[in-house]
Amino acid sequence: MQSIALIGLAAQHTSAAEQAGDSASESSWRMLSQRRFGVAGDAAAMALQLAKLNSTVNLFSCVGDDQGGRQLVGELKRSGVGHRYITCKAGLSTASSIAISQGNALQRWLYPGSFEQFDLADIEVSVLLKHDRIHVSDCGLMALLLQGGLAEILCTAVALRKRTSLSIGAQEPVSFEALRCLLPHLDCLFIDVAVLQRWFPHDSQASAYRKLSGSGPGQLVVLEGERACLCHGDSPAVSYALETPLQSAEPSFNSFVVGVLTGLGRQLGLEKALGMGLQLAGGSSADMNKALAAQVVEQASADNSRNKREALATE
Repeated sequence: MQSIALIGLAAQHTSAAEQAGDSASESSWRMLSQRRFGVAGDAAAMALQLAKLNSTVNLFSCVGDDQGGRQLVGELKRSGVGHRYITCKAGLSTASSIAISQGNALQRWLYPGSFEQFDLADIEVSVLLKHDRIHVSDCGLMALLLQGGLAEILCTAVALRKRTSLSIGAQEPVSFEALRCLLPHLDCLFIDVAVLQRWFPHDSQASAYRKLSGSGPGQLVVLEGERACLCHGDSPAVSYALETPLQSAEPSFNSFVVGVLTGLGRQLGLEKALGMGLQLAGGSSADMNKALAAQVVEQASADNSRNKREALATE
C-alpha cells in the first residue's frame, strides 16, 4: 500500500441555522449542537476519507494555537490521519468553514485564519519525500506558488521516482498561467470541468483538453458530472461513466480524487481507479470499501492466472 502526503488546507467546520426571533424585525442564530464541529478544508477532508479507506496518509498543513486547532488535530488523529506535520501557528486562529442555512438556502464562508501564514518553510521536505505519493490540494495553492519553491520540491520528488499529483476544484481561483511551472512535474492533474471552461473560455472542450494535457502533466483527469475524462498528451480524451445511479445530488470532486488515489495506491491501474473515484463521488465510503475489496480479489485472481500461464510457458 502506498503512503500519501497531502498538502493543503485544514479547517474547522461549524453549522448554524437561522430561526425566527421574538419579532418580525428580529432573527436569532441557533448553533446546531449535533453538527457544531467538523473537519473541513479540502486537504483535511480528503485525508479523513483516505484514512477511512485504510490508506496511509500524512497531512502537511497548519492550525492556530486555539481550541479549534486542538479539536481539529484531535479528530484527525482519532481517525487515523498522520498529524505530526501539522504546524501550530502561535497567536493565530484556526481556519474556519461556516455554513448557515436560511430556509432552503445555504450560504458558506471560509475564514483562512492561520492558513494565510502557511508556507513552504512549514513543510519538512525530507519527510515529505519519503512518501510514495505527494498530492497538493488546490485550496491555498496560490499562496504557495507565489512563494516559489513548490515546483522544485515536485521536481525532486519526480527524480526520486515518487508520484506527484494536484487537484483543482471548481471554486478555486488559481490561474492557468500561475500553474504552468508545476505541470511538467505532475504525474496526474485532477481538475473540475468548470475550471477548464474558465481557463479556456473560447476553446471547444476537446481543444481545451489538448492545450492543458500538452502542457506537461503525465495524465489529465477531468471530472464532468457523472463522467471522468482521461487525457494524455495529444491523444483523444477517453470518457468513463458512472455505472450506477448517483446517491448524492452532485458528485463530490474531492471524493472522486480520493477514490482514484485509493485505487492507484492499491496498484489497480488508472482505469479501475477512475471507476472507484466515480463510485465514491456518487456514493459512500462503505460502497467504496466493498468495491475496493472486490477489485483486490479480482486483481489477485488475474495475477494468479497470469503467473500460472507464465509458469506453463517456461516448462
